[in-house]
Amino acid sequence: MVFIIPSLILLLLLINIWVFMPFFSLGLFGDDWLAIFRNSYYLDEPKHLGPYSTEYFNQFKYLLNAYGSQDMLMAFLYKTFGEYSNVYFILSYILRVSAGLSIYFPAYYLTKNKLAAWFAVFFFLFSSTGLEASSVVFNMPSYLAIIFFNFLLYFYLRFHQEGKLKYLFLSYLFFTLTFISTPIRAHGLIPFIIFMETLWLILKKN
Repeated sequence: MVFIIPSLILLLLLINIWVFMPFFSLGLFGDDWLAIFRNSYYLDEPKHLGPYSTEYFNQFKYLLNAYGSQDMLMAFLYKTFGEYSNVYFILSYILRVSAGLSIYFPAYYLTKNKLAAWFAVFFFLFSSTGLEASSVVFNMPSYLAIIFFNFLLYFYLRFHQEGKLKYLFLSYLFFTLTFISTPIRAHGLIPFIIFMETLWLILKKN
């Protein structure tokens, strides 16, 4: 019994790799190239942009713009691996698996049931959720946002249950990282936190 569950998890991961194998042979297109060249336009060859131009960026400022994380990651991969697109899609898949595994922590904390937590992980891995971040590979930072959000939720719940300030600090940290990783898609995070705080106050009064 000790080896059955780990073996089953490994088997499911291997099946998942087989399911996503066709993605590894896709090529870069459209927005993928746009991200690479947009990063080059603003950071690699900025001679046409003066330091007082409204379009002037440094690395940090560019990272914090709407598509900064996507452009910078794609540009880094292009400078490192060139046009070998399979590397981009393999990395996107690794981030997808990591995002799925990160669901385990808040799911287990909420349910106190390992089986339920693993069901949540594999539901994400085998569902169509996030497929556009696997096929249009420049969207892969969305998986990073999911990872950071799951840890935000995990430490947020622990802070409210245990009241330790270190969990509050970690919540703030992962809140910030979630925004930085995909600011264009994380705009719902603030209403979510407001909703959670309101719900927590109502439950506390009752």
